[in-house]
Amino acid sequence: MGPERARTPSHPSSAGFRTAPPRPRTPCARRTGTHRARNHTCLENPSACPRPRLHQRPHSSPPREIHTLADKLLEVHDWLRGELVHLRAEAAAHLTERAAHQGPGRPPAPGLGLQIRRRCLEFCDALTFHHTSEDDHVFPGIAAHHPHLRPTLERLGTEHRAIARIKESLVALLADLATADPAAFLAEFDRMSGELTTHLEYEETWLVPVLAEVPFPPAPPGAGER
Repeated sequence: MGPERARTPSHPSSAGFRTAPPRPRTPCARRTGTHRARNHTCLENPSACPRPRLHQRPHSSPPREIHTLADKLLEVHDWLRGELVHLRAEAAAHLTERAAHQGPGRPPAPGLGLQIRRRCLEFCDALTFHHTSEDDHVFPGIAAHHPHLRPTLERLGTEHRAIARIKESLVALLADLATADPAAFLAEFDRMSGELTTHLEYEETWLVPVLAEVPFPPAPPGAGER
């Protein structure tokens, strides 16, 4: 990247990755009064997002090196994909344990369990903030600098809204922990996972080449100027 690029880190497409979280827009974002600070941490550093003390996953690969906004986007997407896999595995294991229980002994707790519910809501919060940041900051910046991508950005925004509707269905299933149906949850979770995975792949195909031109983290104003 040449020196001219280095002097223009305030490209508006980087704003969504460094500003305070916007107001929550979905039920899952309203579940906790601390979602703003926590969601900002999840976006800036996905590995720092709060997690239950149990079932911690080992890091299967070294952290991604961050030099551009494209690297940051891919880091967040990596975290989202990892959470999808882990949440699905936890919910499936709980369902299998309930179905296999026979004879004496205490059966597994009804519903999905407190930890699974908590992880799902945390994931929902982080995804809501990520998509809202893109809609409010990243996409407008890209459209201003690359107007030929406007149809692509409109499609991505439409997909954000479709995924948000599925998230609301998931939250409704988790509203009553004692009666939550794991089978229904898995079906709805798989639907969201499929939609989100396709969305992430499409977004990366079109936006990574553009965002690779934007340094991250942004340099202070006036950096590189004498």
